Amino acid sequence: MPTDHAIRRALPAKAQRAYDESDLSPTTLRLKFGPQLRMDGPEGTEPYAPPPATQLGREIAEHAQRCQSTWTQIRDAHFRSLADKSVDHTTAFVRSAKAAKAKLGQLDANSQRLMAELDARTQHIATLQANARKPPTSVGEAQIDAEVRAMIRAEADPNKAAALARAHPRALATAPAVALGLSDDSPLYREAINAHLRATIPDVMAEADEIHAAIDQFTRADKAVVELSTSIIDFDLAANLESGSNWEEAA
Repeated sequence: MPTDHAIRRALPAKAQRAYDESDLSPTTLRLKFGPQLRMDGPEGTEPYAPPPATQLGREIAEHAQRCQSTWTQIRDAHFRSLADKSVDHTTAFVRSAKAAKAKLGQLDANSQRLMAELDARTQHIATLQANARKPPTSVGEAQIDAEVRAMIRAEADPNKAAALARAHPRALATAPAVALGLSDDSPLYREAINAHLRATIPDVMAEADEIHAAIDQFTRADKAVVELSTSIIDFDLAANLESGSNWEEAA
């Protein structure tokens, strides 16, 4: 089997440039395909999101790794095909494009399945969060929350209103924003909802965090494998060549 240097030397000049530009470092590959980078952790700790704890999260991480390995396979096969002197350049190019397209198609099928599972799980989490934001059934607790909301609406000092909200997140989270004189996008309102949910359904919120990180990795990996593949293979050109066009006509 030829070495990487031998493959590069056998390539046309234009393909050599593409070969060099697509030779990504391990760090770059991890940024494109790996877990979400986190810059807010304590010094000396792992800067990436922790390994997923749920089955779906693990499947998402595995899909991202598969995207990376697929890109590596597509790149290696493409340049080996172009360096193959036993066939003409057109045959080598079309052969590589067809193989790459088949690999990307397999990835896409798995991607669609995982997206459906993600959508279903995200909707389930949203339902649990909505249930956790229902007003308390206790008359006493409901009355206390109403009094807190009235105090927040009446408070002229924003700092004091914020302190009240942080001390009583349930009062905000279980009522519409308009009941507090706030908008749905108000940072104070969103902060109170988050604090209330993390206090009442911590496991659900932990899963929501994991799903969010998984979607980030999933989206980046899916995008990266397609963009990297199309950076070295013009699939439209390959289709035109396969249909019988010459290089000038196909381009």
